[in-house]
Amino acid sequence: MGEQKPQLEYKTPWRTFLVPLHQKNKLYVLLRAFASRYTYAQIKFYSNELQDALEKLFSKERFDVIWVNFLDMATYLLKIKTSNWKHSLLILDQHNLDESVWNSFLKSHINPVWKLFALWEVIKVKQLQARYLPVFDIILSVSKDDIKATQPYINTHTQVWLTPNGADTRYFKSASSLRKNCPNPRVVFGGAMDVTMNQDGVLWFIKKVYPLVHKKIPSIQFWIVGRNPPLKIQRLNKIPGVHVTGTICDVRDYYAHADVFIVPVRLGGGTKLKTLEAMAMALPIVSTPTGVQGLQALSGKHLYIANDAETFANRIIELIRDREKAMVMGKEARYFVEKHNSWDAIVNNTEKKLLEFIKKKHTYNIH
Repeated sequence: MGEQKPQLEYKTPWRTFLVPLHQKNKLYVLLRAFASRYTYAQIKFYSNELQDALEKLFSKERFDVIWVNFLDMATYLLKIKTSNWKHSLLILDQHNLDESVWNSFLKSHINPVWKLFALWEVIKVKQLQARYLPVFDIILSVSKDDIKATQPYINTHTQVWLTPNGADTRYFKSASSLRKNCPNPRVVFGGAMDVTMNQDGVLWFIKKVYPLVHKKIPSIQFWIVGRNPPLKIQRLNKIPGVHVTGTICDVRDYYAHADVFIVPVRLGGGTKLKTLEAMAMALPIVSTPTGVQGLQALSGKHLYIANDAETFANRIIELIRDREKAMVMGKEARYFVEKHNSWDAIVNNTEKKLLEFIKKKHTYNIH
């Protein structure tokens, strides 16, 4: 046997710091945000314990790279008294542009109070982006639209990279072989039900789309799969054919039995992971334009995109009645994710670019 290569040893081992996040009442956060210059996310997720932990950590150590998830987390950096972090390479994984998220509320048909709150959030988020985005060396955006919207806020030294959202194609396997024949066709929605955009999408579907489908296919079953459904969602269980699961262990168990997966969301920004996960499972999908934003998927090939309730309902009915077409569309969706949105490909590409960037900046010596 040949000589074994020595394992790479790191001077600093991996360490995990767990800081408790105290749950805050949603109404309290909304009222605080409405009466404050801080954004909703800043107030909801801010933790004094985390601020103290970071202050102690940065006072003792320096880091080559600091990776920040979501813009509101940058609040912690700017509050830290020590300047140790200012010599690090700063990366922002913004997931979606906060301004776009709140703008989607402004453009929706929600009530005037929500619109007023959304307008105030847009103003504050713009100020937050103008203050924080130029601080970063690299910003990761999930779509070309987010990159375009980010450009006005950054300095010349900041690079914005397209790093799309992805799905674990080994975890979310094709469900075509797992799907059981069911006399009552299933339409499935998956998503955290303690999130406003998912609640809005489900309620819109129930009110505008479901009756149209139920009229043509009376045996239709609609499954709402997601954690922490509020009372207004739980009450949908009383509607014939509607099932609200609540918190479950594994969404794949429910997705695998879907004859059609739907993404009726009308609010929010970025790329919807639920869409990618359903595509990875080779499910035929009907979505609003918002549900597929950031993806280059083609309507009619990889999934169906519907702009109104009637079209949404007709596409569902079509896919339930034409199973061959539904299966072909599901396979095309799976192939699309494997090619464009596999986490393996995305992570490998991002790591390669990051290492090249670090080499050029001489942030540290690579052995």
